[in-house]
Amino acid sequence: MNKTTWITLILDGSLSDEEVKERIDASYEGIAESSSWIVPANPKYYDIVKEFDTYPVAEWKQSSDIALNDIVYMYVGAPYSALLYRCKAVEVSIPYDFDNGQVRMKYVMKLEILDRYPKDAYPFEVLKKAGIRAVRGPRRITEKQIEKIFGTQTGKEG
Repeated sequence: MNKTTWITLILDGSLSDEEVKERIDASYEGIAESSSWIVPANPKYYDIVKEFDTYPVAEWKQSSDIALNDIVYMYVGAPYSALLYRCKAVEVSIPYDFDNGQVRMKYVMKLEILDRYPKDAYPFEVLKKAGIRAVRGPRRITEKQIEKIFGTQTGKEG
């Protein structure tokens, strides 16, 4: 769990009922289900940069609850170690049986590239400032985190 969204309230009568409700609502907004994800890509196993340089849509391993039309930010590991793409899941839960001893896939999804980011625009240090401590697997990203990273609520360049 990410403790950056936790709040502590001392219920000793110093806060009105309305203040308690407002703070609970604010806390919920920080963890509410999001339709945006960060998904890691390891160039050691698959060159997603080359894939997106060649095709506007790529198949990618699906190992989470990513749904149709969800937004997927691709975090590409070393040597980039940065967010490089904003994509949309245009097809999900496609059966795909693959296991090479290092990577195992039961399902893939199709990701359509929406935006490309410069290699040095959103390095891991920027993600850390938004409360993201690691990108080891697919994880939801909140609107507040998107805003901290990109300065907008969409992550769209321009």
